[in-house]
Amino acid sequence: MDELVIGHPEPSFQAAVAAAVARVLDAHGIEAEFAAAPMATLLDDLVAGRIDMIASVWSGQDGAAIAALGGQVEMLGALYQPQPMWCVQQGAPAQTLDDLLRPEIRDALGGVVIDPGPSAPVAVREIFDAMGLGAAGWRLLGGGLSDLDAACAAKAGHVLPLWSPSAWTHGPDALRALADPLGRLGGPQEARLLVRAGWEADPDLIDELSELPLSNRIIGAMDRLMRDEGATAEAAAEAWQRGRLSQRL
Repeated sequence: MDELVIGHPEPSFQAAVAAAVARVLDAHGIEAEFAAAPMATLLDDLVAGRIDMIASVWSGQDGAAIAALGGQVEMLGALYQPQPMWCVQQGAPAQTLDDLLRPEIRDALGGVVIDPGPSAPVAVREIFDAMGLGAAGWRLLGGGLSDLDAACAAKAGHVLPLWSPSAWTHGPDALRALADPLGRLGGPQEARLLVRAGWEADPDLIDELSELPLSNRIIGAMDRLMRDEGATAEAAAEAWQRGRLSQRL
């Protein structure tokens, strides 16, 4: 059996995406190994040949870095449409991002925005500063996925910069996204596979990868299975492939 290394960013839903891609590769006699790392490292590793594919890259967040590689890489497919969002708990008084500038909203939410660090799909600190939230009495705390996950799990009454798909933005108890009428967070992005230019593979495999039937809902359901039941990314991808996610969609 041939082997291939799939690199993926560190958030758990990205591991689920990589595992879903691996299911397709396995059907074509290719065994996949996984490597999780920040995107900058993944891009370097892809060009250097240390990994063979990245699942997945985002058109907005990663577009400039990919463009800088010129003709060294190629994109495949359109897997899902990640959407940046700033979220609050169900029942929180804020409805829009601009509501955060109101003192009573700040006080109700504890005046804290959790920063997920470099894994965020948009630069949280830049938006925080551009909105003048610091001057309005807000604090930006944290700096990594573990801080964000802990705040979500604790149902902390803070503002939580997230993205769809994820376990926290999927399902009946999902966090609620604040409306963004001014488009500060940007619109939906395109998530795609990235390979080295000239990647040689069976045309049928390339077609399958290009048409992989994922979506925000499917990936969110896989991520929720991993969060709620401790499933591995591989087990979540198997549940998707075998049609066992229907009750979570």
